[in-house]
Amino acid sequence: MMYRLPLLPAVLLLAISGPLQGAAEVKSSKEIKIGFVVELDGADRISGTAFCRTGNTCRLVDQKSPKLTLDIKVNSFYSEMEIDCEDDCSLPSGMRAITFDNTREFDIWEGETGVLIQSVFRRWERRGKIVLDFSYPKRTMRW
Repeated sequence: MMYRLPLLPAVLLLAISGPLQGAAEVKSSKEIKIGFVVELDGADRISGTAFCRTGNTCRLVDQKSPKLTLDIKVNSFYSEMEIDCEDDCSLPSGMRAITFDNTREFDIWEGETGVLIQSVFRRWERRGKIVLDFSYPKRTMRW
């Protein structure tokens, strides 16, 4: 028992020191810089940069003509994106919203399948593309 006693302060120090800085998650509402490009067929290219806080929904695009709204929510391990077009459009999931982790490019498709998918062959027409570029705060990483 006397031999293990000097290890006690070292164990207690490690326990209260918290996680390692190099492996810190992006949390506690850090600000993330998101660069984006949206290309819709028959419309001008939309590009820009937005500063979004983790855990909050951030509007990247809010265009009136043609109507296009693009929202994103960045979390520690995944992100969520939602699109709303003048005519029905969808992301690769077949719906307006998608959850993703490391994907940076998405096609925009005409129409939306919804939750139920009918058992008929349907040709999907590509309407455009979304490209994202994330810049995270220093000493943080996204798994």
